[in-house]
Amino acid sequence: MIELIFEMLYLSEHYGQSELIEIAKGKNELPEDWKDVMAQIKRKKAWQKKG
Repeated sequence: MIELIFEMLYLSEHYGQSELIEIAKGKNELPEDWKDVMAQIKRKKAWQKKG
């Protein structure tokens, strides 16, 4: 069951769907490189656009 949830999360970016998905996709993760920083900015903008 858990494996299916992880597979569904990896299928798409799921921008702005729900707070729990945002946390699961790394909302509070410390970025290790610029690619991660840009992904968090993109995710944050999509969340603000929804709200």
